[in-house]
Amino acid sequence: MTNEQPHENQDAQGRKTLIVLGVTFIIPIIITLIAVTVMM
Repeated sequence: MTNEQPHENQDAQGRKTLIVLGVTFIIPIIITLIAVTVMM
């Protein structure tokens, strides 16, 4: 096993991007669910 810090950094950046994408995807769903619940 060799120390590949650039790769590690890239992995962390990728994880951050995944979290941002997940949040961006989940928030509208939560808002829609709340809106539907309120409408009912």
